[in-house]
Amino acid sequence: MYNHEIHYYRQFVWILDLIRQGRGWGIPRHLVTGLGIHLWQTAVGFLAPVAAALLLLFLPRRRRLNPPDSLGSHMALYFAGCAIFWTLVGFHQVRLTVTQYPAILYGLGLLLCERTARPELWLGAILVLQVAAYCTGLIHRSPGEGDSRRSGRTSPAGRTTTFGCPGHSRPMAGWEEAGVPFRDGAPPCRRSSRPRDP
Repeated sequence: MYNHEIHYYRQFVWILDLIRQGRGWGIPRHLVTGLGIHLWQTAVGFLAPVAAALLLLFLPRRRRLNPPDSLGSHMALYFAGCAIFWTLVGFHQVRLTVTQYPAILYGLGLLLCERTARPELWLGAILVLQVAAYCTGLIHRSPGEGDSRRSGRTSPAGRTTTFGCPGHSRPMAGWEEAGVPFRDGAPPCRRSSRPRDP
């Protein structure tokens, strides 16, 4: 059975690729790098909320909320689970960090309610700034993503992979450097409906 995520993007199975190539020793480095990319892209994807949260940390606390301890623990566990998942997937794009939305909203909401007199006004302003950042393309121009929106693939090491096939001027770069080759040893053409079978 053909699976595009596995055959083309090598999601999750890039780990097996490294092991089969005798480069399993590089897996921890790729995991750490991938986690860093995901955290950075989460900050970029939620640029306005994260920036507002950092600013709110410097404001004095006006009131103290007492949410259930389990809620904070659940949100932390959820955030960590999403980060681990995308790290193991090995495919990184800013748009995929939308899965962190509940944890980001919880943290921002808590800071707004504790440190501002009118949290709804702050939230409205943050929303406007977030939309503006998205519409101006600021969010998409993040380190670790580069041309992956066009080529569709980023290596576990965070290097963008471009495809050197007929009709494409840029050579393939990054994936071999990460030690994860394509199944058939050559990049498939992005314009084809599916990769070549070995």
